[in-house]
Amino acid sequence: MTEGLRWLARHQEKDGYWRSDAPADAFAPVHCASGGSERHDVGVTGLALLAFLGAGYTHLTKETYVDPVSAHTVEWGEVIKGALKWLRLAQRADGTFVQPDCELDLFDHAIATFAMVECYGLTNATLFKDSAENALKALLASQNPGKGWREEKDGPENDTMLTAWCVMTFRGARRAGLEVPDAALEGAYSWIVEATDPESGKTGSPAEYAGEFLGSGPRFGWDAHEALTAAGMIVRIDAKGDAADPALAKGAQLLLKDLPRGEGHATDSLYWFLGSSALFQLDGNSEAPTWKPWNEAMLAALVPAQKTKNDGCAAGSWDPGSDRWGKAGGRVATTALDVLTLEVYYWYVSALRHVRK
Repeated sequence: MTEGLRWLARHQEKDGYWRSDAPADAFAPVHCASGGSERHDVGVTGLALLAFLGAGYTHLTKETYVDPVSAHTVEWGEVIKGALKWLRLAQRADGTFVQPDCELDLFDHAIATFAMVECYGLTNATLFKDSAENALKALLASQNPGKGWREEKDGPENDTMLTAWCVMTFRGARRAGLEVPDAALEGAYSWIVEATDPESGKTGSPAEYAGEFLGSGPRFGWDAHEALTAAGMIVRIDAKGDAADPALAKGAQLLLKDLPRGEGHATDSLYWFLGSSALFQLDGNSEAPTWKPWNEAMLAALVPAQKTKNDGCAAGSWDPGSDRWGKAGGRVATTALDVLTLEVYYWYVSALRHVRK
């Protein structure tokens, strides 16, 4: 986990953000191969920030270390300050986070909002309260009435994956003392119920996306996974907190039939993060019948794939070329998501307690 954060710190741009297409080495004119899309800098910067926050670091952290590759001294808090400053500069008057010369991407905005909300929640710093509140308002305003969210603002359909990111953001917002109307969570829950097969517990997404960019089916040769089922479980847990919901048990069984595997075309960092988040909240005990087999498989797939000191500048990262989502978010996204997955033991303690009440 720490080595992943060090790779992220080492490849932060001087302006404070992370590039999804070719992250720079902050200390030398070197680029680790990435392969992501240049349109998702806001999103990957949000993911990187969440990874640091998940480890307990904030802009107030004074702890330093000597980077094993560059030999430069790095202060965790300064890394986070730079990212927060860049995000605030990228925030428009309507509250949305949009990188320069790009159109609004609700996925990226939701993730960046999540990061800003978590930063405020961890520090209670008034410096970030307005930014978090304005971003939340923009996210709430883009919800389809009584349902979920779609990637295209004000689109007529509802997107399961985006809805899950929004609900995770709202959970963090409420924990931070920020206002989120009950109706927003009720709408998200309503969509997930509609998108879930009551017999199997399997959750889907709009027909035009099935099997393509956001669906659970094969994508560009990558194996199909239960990512949307995991997303649906997260919405149910965060929106309702009903551990007795039969759809959760059914969903968990589907995830156990699709355990993390790192070979071939099975690697899917987003699925592993969502699945770990859902199952840990539901049954996060080291000997639990659902969490234990998932956790063992996840660690067996994730840990050996991380780059080591023998890989030079790439040490601590995970290859995007071996991941289903590498073409979108590149090495920054795969590394941040994998670090977040390894942090799930700490990230969801509050949510777990809520579910078990």
